[in-house]
Amino acid sequence: MADTRPHITVTHDARYGVVAAASYDSHVAEHVLRLVGFERLPGTTLYGLTDPHHDPVRRGSQAVQSLRAAQYTVTTEASYDLQPSPRTGADRHLLIG
Repeated sequence: MADTRPHITVTHDARYGVVAAASYDSHVAEHVLRLVGFERLPGTTLYGLTDPHHDPVRRGSQAVQSLRAAQYTVTTEASYDLQPSPRTGADRHLLIG
C-alpha cells in the first residue's frame, strides 16, 4: 500500500504560533519551507513562521498556497486553507441569477 502521508503539515502551536512539520526528512522540503517564511525551531523537528506575531493567519495561508503551488501535499487547519470548499447542491441557487 502506498504511503499517503502529506509532505507537510501546517498548524498552530500555542508556544510557537504557525508551525510546519515535514513528514519526510528532505533538504529540499527544508529549503522550500525557508523560502515561504519558516525557520527551523532549535531542538525540535518543527519549523516556525518567522515573526510569528505579524499577521500569522494571512502569512500562514500564503505559505500553504505557496507550498501547494510547489507541488507539495499539505494538510492544514481551516484558518490557513484558502482552497475553496466544494459546492453543494444547496448553494447552487446563489449562482443562478
